[in-house]
Amino acid sequence: MTRKQVSKKYIYSIPRCKRHVAAYSAFLQVHLVVATPGRILDLMEKQVANMEKCRILCLDEADKLLSQDFKGLLDRLISFLPPSRQVLLYSATFPLTVEYFMKKHMRDPYEVRTRIPR
Repeated sequence: MTRKQVSKKYIYSIPRCKRHVAAYSAFLQVHLVVATPGRILDLMEKQVANMEKCRILCLDEADKLLSQDFKGLLDRLISFLPPSRQVLLYSATFPLTVEYFMKKHMRDPYEVRTRIPR
């Protein structure tokens, strides 16, 4: 077995000051962003995050993120992603909003349902 050295970069908080944002974006190449859709859009507007090469968007609590409060944000965020992206939705419930989202933004979605044994 061979091991590959992986470098790690941690960003705990991106400053809101434009000068500091420019400094961060000049040297960082980020491979994973964990944030709310609103925060990702905020980083994109400040030109800190570029989603043109984003291959995977993972949405936890998809039923809540697809509520009316977030719906416009997700549509906007997905519009910046490449057409060949993969979208992963995780949800304890499967309301109609999740189904509508799947039909609008996903190709050949695969659904996995689990059952708790009684």
